[in-house]
Amino acid sequence: MTPDRWERIKAVFHQATELPASERAAFVRAQCDSDADLIEQVVSLIQSHESQTISGIVDQVALDALEDLESNTAPTRIGPW
Repeated sequence: MTPDRWERIKAVFHQATELPASERAAFVRAQCDSDADLIEQVVSLIQSHESQTISGIVDQVALDALEDLESNTAPTRIGPW
């Protein structure tokens, strides 16, 4: 992917996410003309963006912390004690 292509994908994505969800598909099709690959890339980014919720991020952070706690053993010494 060329830098120009990536810039185009980002621009359409950002503009589309500012629109109501009901208007996005038509907007993306209009902006991408008949470039099916460009449409696919933008739609993929939009879907990924929509699937990221605050609760999903919090859940992932909590799971990561729990895994860290389970994988680490308690220290046998803390400071000089």
